[in-house]
Amino acid sequence: MDVTARGDEAIAKALRSRDPQSLEPGVYQVVLEPYATHDLLATLSVASGANTVQEGRSWMSGRQGELLMSPLISIWDDGLDPAGWPLPFDFEGLPRRRVNIVRDGVVGDVAYDRTRAVKEGKASTGHALPAANPFNPWLTSARLGPIPLHTFMATGNSKVDDMIAGTERGLYVTRFWYTRTVHPREAVITGMTRDGTFLIEHGELTTPVYNMRFTQSYIEALAGTEAVGRETRRMWSGLGIRSAPALKLSAFNFTGATESYE
Repeated sequence: MDVTARGDEAIAKALRSRDPQSLEPGVYQVVLEPYATHDLLATLSVASGANTVQEGRSWMSGRQGELLMSPLISIWDDGLDPAGWPLPFDFEGLPRRRVNIVRDGVVGDVAYDRTRAVKEGKASTGHALPAANPFNPWLTSARLGPIPLHTFMATGNSKVDDMIAGTERGLYVTRFWYTRTVHPREAVITGMTRDGTFLIEHGELTTPVYNMRFTQSYIEALAGTEAVGRETRRMWSGLGIRSAPALKLSAFNFTGATESYE
């Protein structure tokens, strides 16, 4: 990890965020840094395990083979890829296999452990979680079922500067946080922006704005993908390692605005 570079990035973002202005809620084009894309990737990948899919609670349930997102979007899980801090075996001791969750916008395959795989006459993909234990009572296969822990979103051909330059009016978002599920079947999520949100006008970053609340289907947002960044950023969350690029999305629904950073 390049600590100096990350520090310089944070300082520059903080300085640029001085004297923010309020912005009316509404639907805006957005350019998302990889930190923000990470939240989309984590939310969708956690719901791509067989537990939620078989119970009809997942955005994938009954939709495998459908073109649900932009063809620019591909998502997969691969516990053997060195870029994702590999873990070759799951917590049942079975080898992990690559799972193509979304391929060119089309809903793909589901992650299985042994319990869920046998219900469909399939083999485990090596995605079992630890059994219940007193140290991690919430992280149990009974509660969450199998989930991907090493998820990647494919990169594209665009530079972030070009994404901004091609935006007449929109928002540049550094990060989403405190996100919560409103409607799991449609992957409707509500949350806040954080760590730097800026208005884009006539192809340039202009005014810093106060943090905004959004309520948005991540599926619909990714269906409107206009560009995907060339580089990926690897990040750790409580449920795995995610590698995500920057994105430009045609529409994102912001439902409220704050009047301070508090």
